[in-house]
Amino acid sequence: MNMLNSVVETRSVNNGLYNVMLEIPEKEYEAIYDQYTNEIASEFLTYYLENRNDDGKPSNIQIQHDKNAHIVRITANLHYLENEHTSYSRHYGSYFEDIEGNKYDIRKTH
Repeated sequence: MNMLNSVVETRSVNNGLYNVMLEIPEKEYEAIYDQYTNEIASEFLTYYLENRNDDGKPSNIQIQHDKNAHIVRITANLHYLENEHTSYSRHYGSYFEDIEGNKYDIRKTH
């Protein structure tokens, strides 16, 4: 099973600051990661946001392992600045690869 499909996301806004909490089943998390670090949380959250085409820029990323509930929680603030869009596409010379992995030659007009 894809771990992204197991994530329960909760969002809130407090005085204009967006907050996100991701809850991941412990077994799903531990199938991929063997540590609970804020660095891993940052990498996972960035990957999660990319896959959701979310333009938020995360800060104050924290991870918590709730052993009793068998849940891993990642919390962060999300910043949306003047409708700037974060680019998650990849560029390879004259080729463009979209989020789904489709490659396009940018020299050709479509």
